[in-house]
Amino acid sequence: MGSDDSKWGKEKALEDFRDPGYQLRKLEVKDRRIFIACSTAVVTGTSLVLGHIGEDHRPGTFQFMKVRTRIGGAWKILAVAACGIKNS
Repeated sequence: MGSDDSKWGKEKALEDFRDPGYQLRKLEVKDRRIFIACSTAVVTGTSLVLGHIGEDHRPGTFQFMKVRTRIGGAWKILAVAACGIKNS
């Protein structure tokens, strides 16, 4: 998800992170699990994020998944997905 709740790819992610108004105050990862099969790894977990991009505040708890592959001795990201968890 982008800062505006849209789905985005690498370019939108880099745009958000390069924004001079981007401030990440806290990033806490819990329940991280890593599954590796041959040259592919899947990382899952939950993250607590506190921060904002300009006036756009997006604190929350998110479940995430990252898929990576090993190419030429280095791990490269293939896909990232995250969704917000409503706190009850």
